[in-house]
Amino acid sequence: ITVICVYGSYSLATYLGVSGLIAVVVAGLYFGNLTMQTTIVQKARGTVKSFWQIIAFVANSVAFLFIGLSTDVTQLVAGALAIGVAFLAVNLARAASVYPILAIFSTAKSKIPTSWRNTAMLGGMKGALSIVLLASIPSSVAQRGTITTMVLGVAFLSITLQGSLLFRYANAKFPRRQKSTKTEADARLSATLAELEQLRRLKEQGAIPEDEFARLMGQREKELAELVEEMKVTNQTAMVLRSRWRGLVSLFRRKRKKRSAA
Repeated sequence: ITVICVYGSYSLATYLGVSGLIAVVVAGLYFGNLTMQTTIVQKARGTVKSFWQIIAFVANSVAFLFIGLSTDVTQLVAGALAIGVAFLAVNLARAASVYPILAIFSTAKSKIPTSWRNTAMLGGMKGALSIVLLASIPSSVAQRGTITTMVLGVAFLSITLQGSLLFRYANAKFPRRQKSTKTEADARLSATLAELEQLRRLKEQGAIPEDEFARLMGQREKELAELVEEMKVTNQTAMVLRSRWRGLVSLFRRKRKKRSAA
């Protein structure tokens, strides 16, 4: 369905005479922020995310390979003035759209901090999408060479200068929380075990139906995944946490099978 959504939106947009690439971006935002969160089960959601992460990696690799093969350093140097003007214009346009829009949605009850606004401004780096849009320009366009130089130059400046600035600014304004300790992990895992035991008792008492039981179990699994993601200690620690979770679930399932057999 997601592949059909991608190709279908591109084909429909092309047929209507508008940008197919932008249509794919809009379709992806809609699907990822609404459909994925409401109508897709947890297991399928993980599969879809993994699939598109691989596709996105391959697509980005191809796009930046195109940059390397297309870049002529002498043309970039010769077009330095045009690149500088384009880079300035792109950032002014970004500021003109980000700050007023966020100001409109910032209210007394739900104020958007200045640090968030600045991060949104710096986050508008140009990369793969700009390169793909460039590749879609027909070779018959007279100014295609100039456009190519400007786009590649802006993408280079955006990734190197703007990316570095965003990284430094985010680290300064949003310091990372201290890593969770093993004690905290044990406490949260113990809480998960207690919740599993409570779910088992409710299931045995017939207090919750089968589908509700499966949904709650899925939530516990998601909570553990978030714990591992939040901790980001080491690969070994992540493996230990996953092993503990699998042991809990396996133990619970064995007990349930024994009761069913009895």
